[in-house]
Amino acid sequence: MRRRRDAGRGDRVTGFSGCNTLSGAYRLEGDSLAFGPLAMTRKACLRGEAGRIEAAFGRALGETAAWRITAGTLELRDRTGAIRARFLAGEER
Repeated sequence: MRRRRDAGRGDRVTGFSGCNTLSGAYRLEGDSLAFGPLAMTRKACLRGEAGRIEAAFGRALGETAAWRITAGTLELRDRTGAIRARFLAGEER
């Protein structure tokens, strides 16, 4: 995922969720983080395990309320503090 600031549109995020692309707004204030509204393409690859993983990724983004980096791992957390997703740092492609 990549983030940017667009004049007049605020903070934006774009990304790839394994099959589909996504884009939308995000709000970052200290350790608080929220995504949305987000738009995602709907390619036919949403069936089977790939579809379940992608759906879980979308739900995790929608439920994100905070973030933390621990030992090189980005954690997205919900309002209760539960980890909704983890991402390891890697090379940009």
